[in-house]
Amino acid sequence: MSSKPSKEEIKIMTYNVLAHCATKHNELLEKNLEKIEEMTQRYNIIVNTLDNSECDVILLQEVDKTLFEQFTDKLINYTAYSNVVNYKNNARFETCVLFNKSKFICKKKTFISSEDKNIYDGKNAYTITLESILNKGKEITFVSVHLSGKNETASKNLLTEIGTIVSSDDNVIVAGDFNCDYTDPSSGLCQTGLTKEIIIKYLNGEIKDDKLNSNFKEAVCGDDVSYVSENETEVLKKCGEKVTTCHFDYATESASNKKALIDRIFYKGVVFNHNTYDIITPGCDNYQIWTRPIMSPIKNASDHFPLIGVFSIHIANDSFNNRKKRSNSTESKRKKGKSKREKRKSKREKRKSKRKKSKSNRFNIKRSESIKLNEPTKSESTKSESTKSESIKSESTKLNEPTKINTIN
Repeated sequence: MSSKPSKEEIKIMTYNVLAHCATKHNELLEKNLEKIEEMTQRYNIIVNTLDNSECDVILLQEVDKTLFEQFTDKLINYTAYSNVVNYKNNARFETCVLFNKSKFICKKKTFISSEDKNIYDGKNAYTITLESILNKGKEITFVSVHLSGKNETASKNLLTEIGTIVSSDDNVIVAGDFNCDYTDPSSGLCQTGLTKEIIIKYLNGEIKDDKLNSNFKEAVCGDDVSYVSENETEVLKKCGEKVTTCHFDYATESASNKKALIDRIFYKGVVFNHNTYDIITPGCDNYQIWTRPIMSPIKNASDHFPLIGVFSIHIANDSFNNRKKRSNSTESKRKKGKSKREKRKSKREKRKSKRKKSKSNRFNIKRSESIKLNEPTKSESTKSESTKSESIKSESTKLNEPTKINTIN
């Protein structure tokens, strides 16, 4: 007998893919809008990266309509959601969520955005609640977020809205481009003044629960040393340089360099497997997308690096056995159905037998009545006998009387 799994693992990725229209602001591209052939080549690399990642859920930022259409055409194992489907061209970009359709079912989704740039500074978030197919009834809410890199109020507004939407959800993963590296407050890599504590405060919203999983945590390499004990040092060594961009656009003038960890993952309810924290990076030495004016083969498709982590969620006994229960329930229903059919058949047979008896009884009654009608009653029989006797007697008297002969004179 195969052993019962105690948890379901979910591999996720967050990745800012650099929208086509945003290339005109990017220093790596010399702040010139990329050519269509460059965009095509770069988007092909992104699609292949996602397809080969084997991630269950992918949370993206800066997805435009052209790239989204490639997701729906080429990533056949995924279902994709984004608000960019409502736009006519690539003039705008949004957050996006992809999930493995063989592992999850979408239960609900919400796009958070505002045309008023004073609210979120043109940034947005996409929330989606997925139900696990293996772990029936278990739901996880995923949020792809893109925060402002210069407007503190706008960033807090968006975090507050996210916190309000997910406040009643037990299992939540929020990931994306936070446009702030708060690792070292003096580094000049955060204009919005965000910190880990501030982000968690706004994500928690109005929750006043002391339960272990009621508050958000940040997923970082080696964040839970209880899983590594004496191997903690070795795990931390594997983390290496933790940066998700080599050229942070919102770095201040005081920043000594523009390497920054601005892509982050926060979670509650689920368990983060700390040793799976991984940034897919070639490093920042001579990092480039391509060299201009002569176009060269693209090695890196974005100014961000993908960040990956694996989370696990407990599989309750009833969840694990739900298929068996459904099977047993089906069998039970089948047996009940069979029993009902047999009962109905028995009733039909009884009714049939009853009708037969009833028909037989009616036949016997009619036959009896017919016989009775043909038999004379006792008084009639007596009367008939008496009449017959008198008739015989009369005839006898007549025979004994002398016959009179009329003589003709």
